[in-house]
Amino acid sequence: IGYFIGPLAVSALISGGEIRNAFIFAACMSLVAAGVTMMLPALSADRAERMTKDGQRAHTFHVLAQHRHSLLTVGVGCLALMMLRTSRQTIIPLWGEANGLPAHTVSLLFAISMGFEVLLFFPGGMIMDRFGRWWVSVPTTFALGLGLALLPLAHTATSIGILGALLGIGNGISSGIVMTLGADAAPEFGRPQFLAGWRVLSDSGQAPAAVVIGALGIVGGGWMARWVPRTEPVAEFDTELDTELETEQ
Repeated sequence: IGYFIGPLAVSALISGGEIRNAFIFAACMSLVAAGVTMMLPALSADRAERMTKDGQRAHTFHVLAQHRHSLLTVGVGCLALMMLRTSRQTIIPLWGEANGLPAHTVSLLFAISMGFEVLLFFPGGMIMDRFGRWWVSVPTTFALGLGLALLPLAHTATSIGILGALLGIGNGISSGIVMTLGADAAPEFGRPQFLAGWRVLSDSGQAPAAVVIGALGIVGGGWMARWVPRTEPVAEFDTELDTELETEQ
C-alpha cells in the first residue's frame, strides 16, 4: 500500500514543483517510520521461552542445515520471484525516463501499477488458501517474466502503463506468498531462526544486478581467454590486407 500511496503523493508534489520535493517527502516518511519502529513492543518472555527446547536454544546454522532441502528448492524459487519483483520496481521508472516521460508521469504510472496490485491482495489470498500456493506463485512468476520481456516494446505512456498494470496484476495475486511459503516450511523448534534464514535468502533477490553482471563478466573473461588467439596476426594476412586497401584507394 505504501508503494501505491508514496508514488501517487510524489507525482502530485513534483508536478507543480521540483523533483527534490520527492526526496524531502521520502526523508520525512523515513523519520516517521523510525519513530513508529522505536515504539514497537519488545519480545515477551513467554515468546522467548518458546525459542528453546529442553533447555537448549536453537542455533541458526544448525536449523538451516537441517532444513536445507526447503531452502534449496522452494527458497531458491522465492529468490527468483524477488528478483522479478525488484526488477519491476526499478525498470518501470527507468524505462519511462528513457522514453522521455516527465517525472510526475513516471511516478503516476508506477502508482497505477501498484494500485492494480493492491486490488488483488484479497483475491490472491483467497486463491492461495482455497486452491493452494502453487496457483499464485507459478502464474505470478510467468506474468512478471512476460511483462518485463515485453516492456522494451512499449514507448508511450499508455503502453508502459498497460504493461505496468499487467505487472501489478501478476504480482498482486501472490502478495505475501514468500513469507507464507516460509511459514509453511518452518519447523516448530527453531522457527525464528529458520524464518530469518528464509528472509535473507529471498531478500537476496532484491540486489541481483551487481552480482549477476559481475558473474557474467567473470564468465565472459574466461570465455575470451579460451577463444581469443594469443598469437599476433599472420604477416601474410597483413600484407594482403594492405594490398587490398591500396587497390581500393
